[in-house]
Amino acid sequence: LLLWKSRFCVGGHLSDPTTYLPFDKTSPTASMDAVYLLLCIAQHYKMNLEVCDVPSAYLNTPLPYGKKHIMRIKPLLAKYFVRADNSAKEFLQGDGSLIVQLEKALYGLPESGKLWHELLMDCLKTAGYTHKPNDTTVWKRVIRKDGKVRSLSVVLVFVDDFLHAWKTMAGGS
Repeated sequence: LLLWKSRFCVGGHLSDPTTYLPFDKTSPTASMDAVYLLLCIAQHYKMNLEVCDVPSAYLNTPLPYGKKHIMRIKPLLAKYFVRADNSAKEFLQGDGSLIVQLEKALYGLPESGKLWHELLMDCLKTAGYTHKPNDTTVWKRVIRKDGKVRSLSVVLVFVDDFLHAWKTMAGGS
């Protein structure tokens, strides 16, 4: 069922737009200028490069307390939910659909991208990364030992995708 996560989409277009402030529905993404610059720096300093996607990013993002989103799951999929968790049977509707209240963000909710970005920022800060002033899509972590740079890591953020460049110098960790 988790492999189907990308197929579940809330009708965000049905949400009342007056309940959101303009920046409640936005998530920044790295600029192409930042991408080109990082690629040039990585090539010049012979850094390692990787790209990755965070699977189920939004599903790992809690919704704010008190914010309710109700979703109807079509009968075709509802039967699989009931098969996976028999307690869901009590929420089946007469037409076989299933009514659920979301506890985590889901693709299609207006605020999902912003909430995920805030969660990601907290994780990167905890891991010792800092971001550029006024740009939370470019993050770096420099580890120094005896006054010398021992490792450098730069992460560009594209919602739930990353471009990561890193290098460990001699004596680094």
